[in-house]
Amino acid sequence: MKIFLARKGSFYSKATVHKYMNGELRLKSIVMKKKSAYLKGTEHKVFPNLLNRKFTVQAPNSVWCTDFTYMNLSNGSKRYNCTILDIYDRSVIATLNGKEITSNLAIRTLKLAFKNL
Repeated sequence: MKIFLARKGSFYSKATVHKYMNGELRLKSIVMKKKSAYLKGTEHKVFPNLLNRKFTVQAPNSVWCTDFTYMNLSNGSKRYNCTILDIYDRSVIATLNGKEITSNLAIRTLKLAFKNL
């Protein structure tokens, strides 16, 4: 705001601008809450790494990968997206959105991928 006012020809210190914005105009900044510390639990299932970072595939539909992504909506809620990609040409095989990030979302996405074959 100090820079904006200076461009308009009014020169004030940061403290003065802060005093008027917070005091008289009652404008406050919106600060997101800090995430709570992650507590590591016990591993549920551990699967072997079959690809070992070898991501070159010779035929389509021989290697798939999946990813969960969360999206913040304008109303403050979250949606979760599960996408399955074919490593051969990096094409999307199936994608679904859900309100919760659960195994059910992954299973439904996998069923849709098999249906799309």
